[in-house]
Amino acid sequence: MSTNARTEHVSPDTGNGRGAGFITALAAEWTKLTTLRSMRRAPVACAVTGGLVAALFLLTLEATVGAPLSHQSATEVASTSALGADAAALLIIVLTAAFATSEHGTGLIAYTLTVTPGRGRRLAAAATAVGVWGLLCGVLAALTTYAVGQAVALGAGAPVIGLTDPATARMLAGAALMSPFYAVVALAAAEATRSLPGGVAGALAVLVAPTLMSWVPSGALDPLLPFTPAEALHAVGGVGGPDALGPFAGSAVLGVWLVVILFAARFAANRDV
Repeated sequence: MSTNARTEHVSPDTGNGRGAGFITALAAEWTKLTTLRSMRRAPVACAVTGGLVAALFLLTLEATVGAPLSHQSATEVASTSALGADAAALLIIVLTAAFATSEHGTGLIAYTLTVTPGRGRRLAAAATAVGVWGLLCGVLAALTTYAVGQAVALGAGAPVIGLTDPATARMLAGAALMSPFYAVVALAAAEATRSLPGGVAGALAVLVAPTLMSWVPSGALDPLLPFTPAEALHAVGGVGGPDALGPFAGSAVLGVWLVVILFAARFAANRDV
């Protein structure tokens, strides 16, 4: 009987196949993420930051709009408090960029790429890890801003609104999605530039793109505004303008942006460590 048996080469990152390789890479990225003290504290930090900013916006609302909080509608109170989720997203951008560049600063990226040589697979795994973590932070921040907003409204004699209200639930869902979306963008920008400032700047550029586009004379870029990430998030949350996309179209736009940004980061980072 012939003993010529083929020996299948299994690389360190693939296990029994591509799926197993991605799972291994995802487990590694998740372990790295959850061992960082700053990332472990991120959900609580986002909730606290969001709640404080929500309270600040509501308590200063009279100075900014010229009418006391008690004269505002329940929807206006809820949407104002939801702005605290924006602050939480900014915090996640900085933390994610720091996480993405931590290995480059210490030189550990060389070891990571030896164990997981597939750069695209490692980037996809890292994006999945920070996306899930960002979603947790975003949900906690959105719920905290809502709770704080309702508490401040009750104290000021303003109307309140329940989570069972469809418009409120949709608005909070859109607010919660900000953190995971911009976390992935910050990761991609940080990987492409190999720097924390680059990661933060890249995510902020995407965040403020609608504002910059609106400055173009004669509104030449206005037709493109609904397709920017920030406006797509507003569409998902139901707080966009009259030209906003629907929630499903907005979600599709966000997905396309993430794919394009990650592919761009993959090719930008495709050079020797």
